[in-house]
Amino acid sequence: MKEIYIRKPLSKPMRFLRKLPVFSRFISNTKEKKDWTKECLGANNLILFDTYARYAYYCKEIEQTVPKDCRLILYLLNPAFFSEEYKLLSDRWEIWTFMEEDAKKYGFRYGATFYNPQLSNIPANPHSLGVKQKESLLFIGTNKGRKDFLLNLKAKLKPCGIKCDFRIVDNFKSLYDKNYSREVDYFTLCHLTKESCALLDVVQKGQTGLTLRFMEGLLFNKKVVTTNVHIKENKDFGNNSNIYVLTPYNINELNTFLNKPSTAYPQKLKEKYSFEKWLERLDKKTEAE
Repeated sequence: MKEIYIRKPLSKPMRFLRKLPVFSRFISNTKEKKDWTKECLGANNLILFDTYARYAYYCKEIEQTVPKDCRLILYLLNPAFFSEEYKLLSDRWEIWTFMEEDAKKYGFRYGATFYNPQLSNIPANPHSLGVKQKESLLFIGTNKGRKDFLLNLKAKLKPCGIKCDFRIVDNFKSLYDKNYSREVDYFTLCHLTKESCALLDVVQKGQTGLTLRFMEGLLFNKKVVTTNVHIKENKDFGNNSNIYVLTPYNINELNTFLNKPSTAYPQKLKEKYSFEKWLERLDKKTEAE
């Protein structure tokens, strides 16, 4: 298996410039690599994630480069409503998704979410507090219409003694608004996850699939507090004692949940959502169960 990066990090001067909040609003953190399509030559199977804003453009570039017998897969890591770029693809592309509901609704194939087991071996953080934070709730993510909910929730939880580390990421707005934070790299996020009591998962309206917060919780044996009411119907996580479905009516009971010790997730569950099993499903064209 070979990883191909369509975009690459900026040069050092541009990276320095982007660190300045004013410029971070206008400068992307990556730029397109020259001749990246040449790296696709010789591939028998090719998977593209929908993590690029204009992924249909990249799909077209790939299709014009690879042989006709190359298997092409677009994998949606976002709900279908996030972008309709998939409608611009030719019939050569198989569309797989992390959301079972989207698979049923749009005729996609369901591959589920996955985590990278190598993240469990990240080196120790030299700035770590050394002790897990009791009754602490971690959220790191962009606004996506969630800011007011997060600030209101934090205000309600503070009197209960729950420490809320909520980081709404926006480099530009963090310059003048204390409610926003600078971006956090993924390894730092994993360190913060390991030191937290529980992760807060705030889904967008219409989203039912398992997010990366669940995968991080699974990997690090962490509790997950989620606004995804559909999780109760999930056979893998619906009845798990580490999961708390947050509603307007049970906020006062959250402290009790956080005070309880977390339990290790079953090894079979970790194997099911591992990257290796995910790749195996795609290779065998077998949908997740």
